[in-house]
Amino acid sequence: MITISGLTKTHGLAMALSGIDLSIARGESVALIGSRSDGRTMLMRILATLAPPTSGTIAIGGFDVVAEVYRVRRLVAYAGLDRIQANRLRVVEYLRLVAGARGQSSVNAGMAADLVGLNGDASIETLGGELRERLPLAAVLATGADVMLLEQPFRTLDPPATDRVCTWLVGARARGTTLVVADDKPLAGLCERTVVLRAGRIADSPADGPRDRATSVGELVGA
Repeated sequence: MITISGLTKTHGLAMALSGIDLSIARGESVALIGSRSDGRTMLMRILATLAPPTSGTIAIGGFDVVAEVYRVRRLVAYAGLDRIQANRLRVVEYLRLVAGARGQSSVNAGMAADLVGLNGDASIETLGGELRERLPLAAVLATGADVMLLEQPFRTLDPPATDRVCTWLVGARARGTTLVVADDKPLAGLCERTVVLRAGRIADSPADGPRDRATSVGELVGA
């Protein structure tokens, strides 16, 4: 589903990513572990077509992320670290717009709000900081995208919401959704494979040992 070959990204004289080669199959879930300074966010933004690579090739669903950007955008949805700007839309209204733009049922809007623990009738401008930070994740869940790119998706969720979202994502994975979950620590219970970024390169192995075994969602939330 995702094929990356020889990817590099430079910022001025600095090398953010260097020699990234990675393949992710349809329906696979991969944890991308590393800090933002290791290139984690940049790689996610390139996959989401929000930043161009300096060199190399990236294909998603067989489409080149540079030459066929609009085809790629129909396949991917990205929840990054930026907040949704305050506006007078209710949470469910915003999520219905997101779902509708992807040809999804408006039912997805209420489902996504419930999963992340948001009141669908609340105005976005009244949401506190941490609650508003849940909205990008809810938006991705509402899209039903083939590829979901999630950066630190659980950072503002309480344990019940984390449990609900993990359970839903495991089900989505079983239905063929491809997941790339970026974080600064290993993720148990959700991702089948771990890829570690260090200084813009893929490390030979995770620093704390292999994490290929898929553990239970309960382990992830500490149940």
